[in-house]
Amino acid sequence: MKQNAESLQRLSNVRCFLLDMDGTVNLGNRPLNGASKFFATLSQKGISHIFLTNNSSRTAAEYERKLSSMGLPAGPGSVYTSGDATIEYLKRNNIGPKLFVLGTRSLRKRFEDEGFVMNDTTPSAVILGFDMELTYDRVRTACRLISSGVRYIATHPDLVCPVEEGFIPDAGSIAEMIAAGTNGKRPVIIGKPEPGIITAALDRIGINPEQAAVVGDRLYTDIAAGKRANVLSILVLSGETTLDMLSPDEKNQPQSIIKSEYPDLVFNDIGELADALDGEKSNE
Repeated sequence: MKQNAESLQRLSNVRCFLLDMDGTVNLGNRPLNGASKFFATLSQKGISHIFLTNNSSRTAAEYERKLSSMGLPAGPGSVYTSGDATIEYLKRNNIGPKLFVLGTRSLRKRFEDEGFVMNDTTPSAVILGFDMELTYDRVRTACRLISSGVRYIATHPDLVCPVEEGFIPDAGSIAEMIAAGTNGKRPVIIGKPEPGIITAALDRIGINPEQAAVVGDRLYTDIAAGKRANVLSILVLSGETTLDMLSPDEKNQPQSIIKSEYPDLVFNDIGELADALDGEKSNE
């Protein structure tokens, strides 16, 4: 598809790609089409990458093992999650140490390893993550605490998570349920689309925003975060967003598709992005 010439020039200056995972690089335990080509191209050109995921159901180390098992380059320190960003936010703002976490055992263990204590009676904050072990009792406790005025923070706002069989409810869907049960209470969001998660990831490796690009399949998280962090934003159509959602006819666009979420570049998948890095098929 035809691309913007100025954005393609910016692409040629990218030294680090911030890569979403689900729907961008992989689906479940399967790499997506073009993944091998993309990472081979990065290696050939000496371009680095970080897997920057909103999915807080696993730790960075667990994701590194999962990605490596699929044959993808994911060494120590190559994954930065919204859970990691949330921990840094809590420490920076002196929130804690007692937390009530709606999240998987892996996420709760990650907080505990950083010195936080799980508490369901008098926590300093309620943390909402991608809780794939959700129970009614824990939702009820979260609603009670949030309604009483306890600080409420979400690792990320994604409504659904792409998997091999389609889509499953993510943290954003759980947040909608909690809003309905708390007279509209909404969390502070830490992960994408907030730009801080991108800034923190780039600071770790000493890369300037002008030398970075975020790649993802969601307009309202990946692309919005890239825009707000002033990095090149690249959409791939291998996950949640379809080409119809980018229609220039505003009457046909979902209300959430706004100018600040429109990508700089659009590719069918990261294999096609690899072609553009090699100067191929970029303006067809």
